[in-house]
Amino acid sequence: MRHQVFVAVLAAAVFSGRAKADDPPAEVKGLHLCCGQCEKAVAALLAKVDGIAAVKCDRKNKTVAFTAKDLETARAGWSALHDGGFAGTLTFGNTTISRKSKHSEEKVDEVHLVNVHVCCPQCVDTLKDLFKDAQILVVGTANQREVFVTGKGLTAQAVVDRLNGAGFHGLVIPKK
Repeated sequence: MRHQVFVAVLAAAVFSGRAKADDPPAEVKGLHLCCGQCEKAVAALLAKVDGIAAVKCDRKNKTVAFTAKDLETARAGWSALHDGGFAGTLTFGNTTISRKSKHSEEKVDEVHLVNVHVCCPQCVDTLKDLFKDAQILVVGTANQREVFVTGKGLTAQAVVDRLNGAGFHGLVIPKK
């Protein structure tokens, strides 16, 4: 009898953090999803978050839908996407969350970012189209790369805002 109670308690503890099919839906809109590799990257990032299931990317509408056991879990998924180089607006129930970053407004000739999702030539072309008035250098071979935006009178805030508006995210590396 004690063994059965122990097994039941252990099972409840193990499965309580897992996502269930009937968990509430969440959606992140505005992600840069140009190819299957982008979709795989999104799915892999969300798979690392305990309590998320049923991930479905919609490339045409630039959205990812998933179920999350609660708002905290949905936020963790949204943060994982941002950390993985994607930007978007999270909706979970009646809650909508978007990220507003604060960066330098100082005029510079180069903004250096890391952890930007750039997995394919289409991602690179999208970045170049975003910054037609600047030069773009993408460094690295993984899905998350360094991006250098070089031009006259840039600000880190303007560069990040433009990236986020196109569904990309990255961390600004301050000049030394």
